[in-house]
Amino acid sequence: MAKLELSYKDDAAHERNESTNDYGDFVMCSYKLNMDSVLSMLSSIASENSFDPPDKRPKLSFTQNADCYLLNSKSQYAWGYHQWPCLYATFKIPEFQINASYQVLAKRGLPLYPDMYVGITEFLDLSSSIGHHSNMYQMIVVVPDFKARIDRLVISGKKVSLTVESKSAPLENLVAKIYLAKGRQSYQSEDLSLSSSVVSTEVDFEPDIVTACILDNRDDVLDLREHHLDWTQYNEDVIVEMPSNQIIELIQRGENEKIEFKQTAGEDFLEPVVSFANAEGGMILLGVDNYGKIVGYNEDVDKLRDKLASRIRSNIQPSNIKFSVQRVELEGQTLDDKKQVVIAITIYSGQSKPYYLRDKGILIRHGASDRAITPAELDEIYARRGNNNNRSPWL
Repeated sequence: MAKLELSYKDDAAHERNESTNDYGDFVMCSYKLNMDSVLSMLSSIASENSFDPPDKRPKLSFTQNADCYLLNSKSQYAWGYHQWPCLYATFKIPEFQINASYQVLAKRGLPLYPDMYVGITEFLDLSSSIGHHSNMYQMIVVVPDFKARIDRLVISGKKVSLTVESKSAPLENLVAKIYLAKGRQSYQSEDLSLSSSVVSTEVDFEPDIVTACILDNRDDVLDLREHHLDWTQYNEDVIVEMPSNQIIELIQRGENEKIEFKQTAGEDFLEPVVSFANAEGGMILLGVDNYGKIVGYNEDVDKLRDKLASRIRSNIQPSNIKFSVQRVELEGQTLDDKKQVVIAITIYSGQSKPYYLRDKGILIRHGASDRAITPAELDEIYARRGNNNNRSPWL
């Protein structure tokens, strides 16, 4: 398996060093190539369906032309993922028999990998793990477009905001377009100037369908975001915020199968995280006691997000739980009418159920509490997961 990825000319931080990890029958190599070498390699691929590695290792030949896809920034397709919009192409390599594929890769001075599949995944920096049944007989080519990208899309009630980052395209040459819809209601924005990196629009309904894009001065779509509020999984930079009046309403209704109150992020904080991930998702309101009294929790959102991610990695398996963190200012909700801050943490329904919490096991949400899962409920999760495995891996 091989991967060719182009770097931005001034972005030395993303360049990897040349290395050769030789485990005997299994070798992993990385190379730094200048643009002339890359163009020569691509030309050879186009004309001869093959290319020679830089250190004269065996030539790679391809069995057919590439499958090519344009990926939006931060979107995943197969093993492809990039922070910027990119062209993602795959060329098939003739297959051959591999012996001892589960053998540990170990040698003095080299990284230890439990097997070749983990080694390939980490060495090539693939977006998802390959396995015994994966078609790894291919070369991946990733060509990022560093003009501009959508850095963040925030949906907050009736308001939608878009943050754009530019690398090589001047912001003043770009425009944004936003489409919003709910039922039969819809809204199409005019051209939104990007002289500032943030644009927003507000309508008289709360949209559940949002499409946003940025265009250059040739009207080429540089990046795109599409989101439906019913989706349980979406790009990490799509942030759905709940307006403060809806947060107040949730607090007044009390805890239920979707809402958990936590005064602090104590030892039992991860229990509803696992329960919501094993169910259909839910929200933890941090800074509210068990009786629905707002006590406040004023912590930097970015620091809290990092702490939660670290705790999930250390205590929950699998650790790929998706969540978002929102700081909500509630004014006039206390006896002295002082403004209080509540942190709303949305936990999304997991895609790798069941999730296991260290020292607690597999938890599920039942009413307003978390409890151990029953064998019947566990069987149901595995049955649903088996059905989902029959779907296309790209969906």
